[in-house]
Amino acid sequence: MSIGLSEGVFLLSRLLAILLITVVFIHALFDSKKIRLITSTILVLIGGLHYAVLFSISQYVVITIYPLIIVEHSDAGSAFYLDFGQLSIILLLILWRDRIKPAIKRCSSTGGEYTVNE
Repeated sequence: MSIGLSEGVFLLSRLLAILLITVVFIHALFDSKKIRLITSTILVLIGGLHYAVLFSISQYVVITIYPLIIVEHSDAGSAFYLDFGQLSIILLLILWRDRIKPAIKRCSSTGGEYTVNE
């Protein structure tokens, strides 16, 4: 590339794509608590790798982050694409909604105090 990106950025991008395919594959074929934990771990890795790639790219282009969209501005033009970091957070919330919803209800019913019942 003419903008001088290092091979590390491309390696992280490839790893990000592999992790996305892995999440879809695992979640489509299996359903258990262990799979939920594995999927959650992979989603956190996806978010971290995505923002690591953005940090590396930001040295060469201007990056603007919008809700679910990222825009890269350079001398050659602009490009936009999905923000996989925000998307992974949304997927995590959907994945754990059965645990989050009761916690929010308990917290709101106690006036903001949250206690863990074990």
